[in-house]
Parts: sequence; C-alpha cells; structure tokens
Amino acid sequence: MDHSPFQLRPSTKMLLHRLLQPIQDVFAVTHPSPDVCHETMRVMVMEMYRRGKTFWAWSEEEWNDIIGSSYPAFARRYGRTYGVGQHPTRRELPVLAYLLCSPATIDPLLGPFAIAPIARKVFGTQTIDTHVQQLTAVLGTWGYREKNHHDFMACLCYLLLRNRSPQLEALSSEFLETVNQTCTFPCVRGYLFQISRALAALGLISRPLLDPKRAARSVTSETDGKIAESWLMWCRRWREYSTAQEKGHTYYLLRKRGSLVDRQSPRGHWSRRLYLRDRGRVCRSGDGYERRRVDQRPETISLTD
Repeated sequence: MDHSPFQLRPSTKMLLHRLLQPIQDVFAVTHPSPDVCHETMRVMVMEMYRRGKTFWAWSEEEWNDIIGSSYPAFARRYGRTYGVGQHPTRRELPVLAYLLCSPATIDPLLGPFAIAPIARKVFGTQTIDTHVQQLTAVLGTWGYREKNHHDFMACLCYLLLRNRSPQLEALSSEFLETVNQTCTFPCVRGYLFQISRALAALGLISRPLLDPKRAARSVTSETDGKIAESWLMWCRRWREYSTAQEKGHTYYLLRKRGSLVDRQSPRGHWSRRLYLRDRGRVCRSGDGYERRRVDQRPETISLTD
C-alpha cells in the first residue's frame, strides 16, 4: 500500500477505534468479506475527513450523495474497481445508514438498490424466507399465482424495513394505509394489496387494504337499465343460494358480464343455459395474481336452446 491520504493503515484504525467500532459491529452481523470490510471503512473514513464530521452526524442528503448515482461513478470517486465498474462498498452503505443512523425516510436510500438483499442483511435470510413462505401459502389457498416472485419479496422487505421490525405482527392496517398513500416503488404498489389480504387472513392486521383494481372499476348499477331484468334474476338467485366465499365479488363480475353480453344480444332473451355457461366462466376465472379477465368483449352467441 502506498502513502496516499486515502489509504487506511492499521495504525489509523487504532486511532479511529471509537469511530470504526460501530461499523465493525454491523459487519459482525452482515458478514461481508474482509476485503469489503476494509474498503467500506476506507470510504467511511475518507468521507468523515472530507466532511469534517462523524458519520452519525451525516444528513440523509449526505448519505445519498456518498452513495452516488451509479456503481461506475462510485468506483471512479473512490479509486477502486471490481469487475466492470463495480465497487462492493456501495451496496454496504444503505445497510450502515439504516442500522447506525435510522434515517427518517428510507425511500431515497433504497431507491438505487434491490430492496430484498438489504433486508436480508438487516433481518437475516431465514426470517425473510419464512415470512414469504407464510404469506404465499395463505394466498395460494385462494388460487393466487405469483407473477413476479422478486417483486413480491421486495414489497414485503420494504414493509419490514420501513416499519423497522422483522416481525409480521408489528405491521398494522394503519401502517399499510400510510405506505399505500406515500410509497411510489412499483414493486410495492403491485403487491401491497395481496400482502394485506394475507396478513388479514392470518389475523395480524384488522383489515386488508381496498382492492385498487376494484376501486378503479366503473360501477354497474342494477337499476340503470343497462342489464336485462332476466339476467339480474339469474344473478340474484345465484347470490342467494351460492356457498362461494367470494360471493360479492363474483356477483359483481356476473352483473358486469351481463352488461357486456347485452350490448350484442337482443334484450330480454336470456336462457338458463346461457346464464350457466357465462357463470361458469366467471367462477372458473379464480382470484389470483394472474386472474383471467372475464370482462373481455364477448363473442357472438346464439340465444336459442
């Protein structure tokens, strides 16, 4: 090692023991390689010297400035490259900031990175995997099929990180509502409702979030004349005698299906066979991540039995 002012020699580590010990305590939990430990402490010492204050006095803006816009920019700034423009210290910094400084808002800190690896370092891989299996098992009983496992896991990890607890029991309906109103990460927006349903089914929160897809649907009234009375009669009869768990949602889909079919068919000419056929399509569509659309434009049908 040369005598560049940006080198961290053993004698310097001894002098800065009080500053470096908290960082070493984090490394004892996250287990990075010795080279990554050394490089991370080197960057931390450089920035404390450059800014004239200890890392626990850094603002959120200063942490984000150090992390930078990209791995190549980070590598150029701190003089080391690993692989193609990579610098392993960069991915350690959000973990240090989270555990040592508790930033008020974590979204800017997490934005440049994959969320799940950070949560695994903070809370442990086994904890994250156990929670994911627990929630997906519940959703699987309702016919849910994951479209993107990584985004589902990222959403869960974000909730745990933002709530600053590895326990699902520490989540609440009020907290999920706040996240729903403030977080803009696509992975969170895409799976927050499904996770809230699973948490509610497990009795961990008082109520799930409102279904964003259902809230965006146009309401089909039973009295606006857009659905034939004979179709409504069959729908109401099904709702009265059905033992389905998602009866209310399926009833809505049946009414909507009737409204669409009615646009291509002579009003009032509904048969029991036609109703049973379309009801089967609706009921078979399930209620999962990849739920098949049942409100597509219906094909031309024959109303003769």
